[in-house]
Amino acid sequence: MAKKFSALNMIDLKHNLKTLSLENEITTNITSKLGEIPNLQTLKLDPELILLVCNCIENEVAQHGLKKVNKKELAFKIMGHLFEMSDVDKANVSNTIEFLWQNHQIKKINSARIALGVVGDWFARKFL
Repeated sequence: MAKKFSALNMIDLKHNLKTLSLENEITTNITSKLGEIPNLQTLKLDPELILLVCNCIENEVAQHGLKKVNKKELAFKIMGHLFEMSDVDKANVSNTIEFLWQNHQIKKINSARIALGVVGDWFARKFL
């Protein structure tokens, strides 16, 4: 069944509403991606999982062009969706994020790697 036309689809979100909407979209995307990991509940405070969350946030925020977003709060929000987080857990996650940031472990994906992925995807769809 085709979607019915609505004037609401013609109205764009602006400023803070757009930022909040994009943050929610990023949270949903990352949470669903992490939900695919088997036995996720056993990895609650695993530094590797926290690094994955931070790298996902870093790249998603850059992709959506968000400028003023608190990435650490976004990480807490995502971790809160995945796990029950006590204050002690939040402090541990915060310390881990600070450690990862100070040691330059949180990184954006290289532009050349993204371009190669896009070309490879196009090639696969076109010729395979």
